[in-house]
Amino acid sequence: MFWNLKFYYSGLCGGIVFQSSIRHERVTPSSEDTWVHFSQVVDVFFMRCQGFQHACYKCSAQIRDGSCITAGALKGFVVMSQWFAACCLLYPSLSAADETFLSKLPAPNDWGGETIRLPPAFAADMSVKGVEYIRFAPGMMDPQSDSFFCYAFAFELGLKPELTETILKDEFLKYYRGLCKAVLDGKSPEVDAASFTMTLKKSPISVGAGADDPSDFVCSIRWVEPFATKKFQTLNLEIQTWNRDRRNYVFACVSPKARDTAIWKQLHQIRDGYLKRQGLNPRESR
Repeated sequence: MFWNLKFYYSGLCGGIVFQSSIRHERVTPSSEDTWVHFSQVVDVFFMRCQGFQHACYKCSAQIRDGSCITAGALKGFVVMSQWFAACCLLYPSLSAADETFLSKLPAPNDWGGETIRLPPAFAADMSVKGVEYIRFAPGMMDPQSDSFFCYAFAFELGLKPELTETILKDEFLKYYRGLCKAVLDGKSPEVDAASFTMTLKKSPISVGAGADDPSDFVCSIRWVEPFATKKFQTLNLEIQTWNRDRRNYVFACVSPKARDTAIWKQLHQIRDGYLKRQGLNPRESR
């Protein structure tokens, strides 16, 4: 029933956003009943998005009066429905950890975020197990924004599997292929997630790095962006991996923008803050 509800709203919106409207009020499941937590998520959503109710009333009133639905009313309904669909998609993957993305991965106040259990529901074939903390740029879902699909995330994982270059590439491809397929939900049969590709190579900065320093990689992923454009997109990634206190860590900065654009400075600030919290010294020449 839950997943049927999720995909119903996904189809209704024609695409869902990957960022929750409830942001700082994120409810994470513990040992209590899952549906209790889900109802809390919905309650917070409607308290924060009363425009959804207004948009529904406006659309229904225009239909009842025999008039055409105005573009403004329809847009309001679709946008609010997208926010709700995002809650439905991401809720089953939320981590049970007490620490949230706010404390684990600080970012500017206008950046959204999520905490997700790994492997996520949309990529259950991933081998890694742990928690993902994500921070989304304000323009994450706006194709016209300079920060469209720009975000940073950290994986905190168990020791197995070892994070070799082959494992990293396989796990990232499983993640993005699964995400795309879950969002599109069969509505774009021409999209072949198996055709997505990833290039990954060690960054020159890794040469001469100490044994305790993170390994640096420069990557790109060619995939279909399923949320807003449903078109092919090349994502640029900078990835660091390291091992500490019997855990594996991965940090990634992600953006379709060239690496000399302003958004990368913000992504690097988020990354460097996280590395410092881990007792690591960011290298300025990354």
